[in-house]
Amino acid sequence: MLEPTSDGAVKTGRKGVGIFTATATATGVESHAGLNPTDGASAIHALAAFVTEVIGIAEPERGTTINVG
Repeated sequence: MLEPTSDGAVKTGRKGVGIFTATATATGVESHAGLNPTDGASAIHALAAFVTEVIGIAEPERGTTINVG
C-alpha cells in the first residue's frame, strides 16, 4: 500500500514501487544457549542475514531504496 501525501495535497508523481514476495525457508539446529551454544544454528539469524543482503542491493545515490517491511 502506498503512503498518502502530507497535508492532503494532491500527489502528482511517485518514485516508483515494486512489490515482491520472497519465499524463504530457514532451518535451525537446536542447542542449549547456555551449555553448548556453538552446537546450534539459528534460523532467525539466517533470515536476518537474508534481509541484510536484500537491503544491500539498494542504490540510494541512483534513487533506488528498499523497505523490507
